[in-house]
Amino acid sequence: MQASRTGSILDIVFWLFQSSLWWMSGWFLAKYLFKLRSRELLFTGLAIGMLLFIVLSNLLAQFLNLGLSFWVSAGLLFTIGLVTSRGQFSASYPSIKGLRSQIGLVIAFIFLLLLFTRINTGLSIFDDNNNLPLVSRLSAGDFPPHFYLNPEQRLDYHYGLHLFAASLVQVGGLYPWSALDFTKALTLTTLSILTWMWFRRLVRPRSLAVFGLLFVLLATGTRWLLLVIPEGQLALLSSQVQLTGSALTSGPELFRALVSPWIIEGGSPIPFPFAFSNGIIPPVILAMTGYGALPYLTAIILIMLLRRDNTAVQKFFLGLLLSSLAITGEHLLLMVWTGILLAILLHWLVIRPTRSTFLEAIHWGWFFIPSLTIALVGGGVLTEFIHRSLFPAANFIQQPGIGFGGISLRIPLGLTSAHLGVLKITNPSQVLVALMEMGPVLIMAIPVFIFFNRRFKSNEIRYTGLSLAAAIGLFIPLVIQLTLRDRDISRMTGMAIFLLMILGLPLTVIIYKKANNLVKTLLLSAYAISIIGGIALLPSLLVAIANPQPSYFISQLDQQVTNKYWNSLETDAAIFDPAHIYRPAVIFAGSAGRAYQDIFTPYPDFEILLSNPDPLQAANYGYDYYYLDMDTWQKLSVAQRSAFLNDCVRRHTQISSEDGDFRTLYDIRQCRE
Repeated sequence: MQASRTGSILDIVFWLFQSSLWWMSGWFLAKYLFKLRSRELLFTGLAIGMLLFIVLSNLLAQFLNLGLSFWVSAGLLFTIGLVTSRGQFSASYPSIKGLRSQIGLVIAFIFLLLLFTRINTGLSIFDDNNNLPLVSRLSAGDFPPHFYLNPEQRLDYHYGLHLFAASLVQVGGLYPWSALDFTKALTLTTLSILTWMWFRRLVRPRSLAVFGLLFVLLATGTRWLLLVIPEGQLALLSSQVQLTGSALTSGPELFRALVSPWIIEGGSPIPFPFAFSNGIIPPVILAMTGYGALPYLTAIILIMLLRRDNTAVQKFFLGLLLSSLAITGEHLLLMVWTGILLAILLHWLVIRPTRSTFLEAIHWGWFFIPSLTIALVGGGVLTEFIHRSLFPAANFIQQPGIGFGGISLRIPLGLTSAHLGVLKITNPSQVLVALMEMGPVLIMAIPVFIFFNRRFKSNEIRYTGLSLAAAIGLFIPLVIQLTLRDRDISRMTGMAIFLLMILGLPLTVIIYKKANNLVKTLLLSAYAISIIGGIALLPSLLVAIANPQPSYFISQLDQQVTNKYWNSLETDAAIFDPAHIYRPAVIFAGSAGRAYQDIFTPYPDFEILLSNPDPLQAANYGYDYYYLDMDTWQKLSVAQRSAFLNDCVRRHTQISSEDGDFRTLYDIRQCRE
C-alpha cells in the first residue's frame, strides 16, 4: 500500500533532512555530554534527539505555526549539539573499524523497523478512531489540539506520539495512518535496540542480552493458566469477575471469553486469543496504543543516562527528557519524578544528613524544575487539569474518557485490569484471578527490592529512584481509582512491572549463577511461563502483514478522497458522516462538528441527527458538508434520499470504484435557515 499522500520523493527527503538534524544533536549529546560508549551513540542519539524534538516542537508550537516549530526545533537542537561538541566532532568521528562494529546493529534496526511497520500497517487496533483524527488535525495545524468530536473543547490527552507523526504528515507528505504506523514502529524498534544495549552492559555472558530483550518484548501475565482449573470451579470463579472494555465483546463472562478470540476492531485475519491477552501487563510487542512505546523508550533512556554524579547540564537535559512524558505518558512521569525525588530526599535525611548531601540534593533542582515546569505548562493531561482547576469559569471542559477526570479512594483495595475490572483483595476468587493476570513476571520485584538497601546506601539514584517509582506504580492503583475510566489506571501497574523487568533481570542473572539447581529450574520455568503469552500472540501479529489497511473505517475510496481534499476545505469546516462520525477528521483534517460531550456521550440533538440523516437538519445544526458512502446511502428511505435533491444541497464531489462503491461529499452550507 502506498504510504505517501503527496507521492513526492522530495517531501521524504525534507523529512529525512529534518530528522538528521535532531538525530545528530542526540548523537552529539550522547557522546560529548553524557560520555557514552561509542557502540551506544547511534541509537541512544536517536532516542535522545527524538524525545527532545517532541518536547521542543511542543513548546515552540505554543507560539509558532506547528510546521515552523518542527524546523526551528530541529535547527535549534542541531545547534545545541554543535555547541555541546565544542568543535571536537571534526576530529572525533568513529573510525572505520568502529563503524564496522555497528553494521550488525544497523541491520537489526532496519529489519525490526520494516517488520514492525508492516505489522502496524496490517492492524488498526487500540482506538484508531481516537488516534488518527488527532494525527490528522495536528498535521493541519490544530494546536493545541481540540477534541475531534467537538472543536469547542481543548483536548487533555497524551499527544506526543501524534505530534511526532504529524511531522511525517506535514513535512514528509505521508497519510496520517501511514505516519502513525511508522512512528509506532520506530519507537518500538528503538526501544528494542536500547533494551539490548542496557542488558549487554550488565549481564555476563553478553549473549544473555538477547534473552533479556525477548523477555521484555514478550513477557506478560498468565491468564491462560486459568484454563487448567476444572470446568465447574472455573465457571464459579468466572461469576466473581466482571468483564470490561474490549473483553465484553469476547464473551458474556470470563469462562466463555477464555476459549474465544479477543474481538477488537481492526484486528488480524487470525484473531488474538483472549486467554493470552492481558489487561495489566500487555506484552511490549503490542505497544500500539495512543502513546506507542514512547513511555517505555523514555524509561530506558533515563536508566542509561542517570548516574550518581550527573553534572548540572546533564541533569537539565535529563529533566527535558523526563518532561516529554507529560505528553506521552503522564502516569510514568508521576512515578519517575516522585520516585527519584524520594530517593534523593531519603538519602539526604536518613543516610547522610550533612551539609554536602543537602547541597547535592539542591543540585538536583536542575533535573526536577525543568521537568515539572514543562509538564505543568506544556500541554497534555496535567496542563489541562490545572487550567480547569485554576480557571473553572473559562472554556476548559472535561472530556471524560479521554483525559483525566478526577480520582477517588478505592474501597476496598483492589487491582484493576483493563479486561477483568477491579479485582478486590477481599475476594479470594478475584485475588486468584489477579495473580494469574499478573503471572510470574511479578517475581522481578524480589531481586529489585532485595538489592534496594545496598543501592540506597551507595546513592545509586537510577536504581533506588526507579525502584521507588515501580513501588509507587504498584501501590497507587491499589488505593486510588479514576473517576471516569478506571481501567486506564492499569497502565501504572503495567509500567511498574516494566521498570521491575529492566532493573530486575540483570540482578536475577546474578542470583541464578549463585543458586542451586532447584532455584535455577524455578527461575527458568518462570521465564518460560512469562513469555508464553507473548509468543502465542505472534502468529496474529505476523499474519497481519498480509492484510494492509489504512484503518477499519477507511477504505481505498476514502484514501482517494484524502488525496484530493486533505486540509483543502475551509478552516474548521464541520463535516457530518453518519457512518463514522470521526472519519472526516482523518480524511479532510476538518471538524466532526459539535457531536459529543465526551468520547462516550453524544449531545441529544446530535443523536436525533444520526437517527434521521437529513442534510437540511445537519446544516441547521452547524454542519458545512455531508459525507456519504454507498452503505449509508442504501440504508436511506426514498424520502431521505430525496432530501439530497434539494436545491440548496450541492454535490461537491463523488468518487466511485469499479464495483459500484462510492463516496460523495455534499456542500450543505446554503441549506441553513
